Amino acid sequence: MNKRILFTGLISGILFLFSTTSYSQQQPLQGDYPFQPVPFNQVKVDDQFWAPRIEINREVTIPYDSLIN
Repeated sequence: MNKRILFTGLISGILFLFSTTSYSQQQPLQGDYPFQPVPFNQVKVDDQFWAPRIEINREVTIPYDSLIN
């Protein structure tokens, strides 16, 4: 029983090493990622789902500075 577990672990380890090495050597896609990040202060949420929830959160959340005074 112990030899079978050892053999299975050895085969699994070898397969894991081969799978991770071949994946890490792949070339990145041309054009990479088509989107560019924007600063968070330039993001405006004005939809009908998230905007009201964000506003409620802003109105009812206790400000941090009122907690430390």
